[in-house]
Amino acid sequence: MALSYLYCSVSYDTEADAQAAVVLKKNELDTSPTHWVSVKTIEGSEDSGWLINAGALSDAEIGSLDTSKTYCVCSFTTGENFMPMTASEVTSKISELRTIYASANAVDKMYSFEFNSRDVPILEIDLDTNMSEYT
Repeated sequence: MALSYLYCSVSYDTEADAQAAVVLKKNELDTSPTHWVSVKTIEGSEDSGWLINAGALSDAEIGSLDTSKTYCVCSFTTGENFMPMTASEVTSKISELRTIYASANAVDKMYSFEFNSRDVPILEIDLDTNMSEYT
């Protein structure tokens, strides 16, 4: 029986493939907040009520928020909504929610195991890429 490698709930046939997935996950965490949040612009006020615009912002738009606008952030991991928020509050909240997303997906852990074997222990494998900054 051959060993398999588990990273972020995905099984890989080789450690090299799993280590490549780590690099891709790091890139995702650095550049793709739409994997763990939805950010939308909102209009209105506490008194009149808030209108959440239908279109979610893209990763690029989230990377360059308009400081004159007000936003709503929705977390896919926790199910929470945060509003109203300024651009700087959104940036901070996205970073906070990234940590929760990364921890929930165990981005800093990889395991080797053998299917259908009770005699081979599950072992934690060292990552070639440092992912500790995300958890």
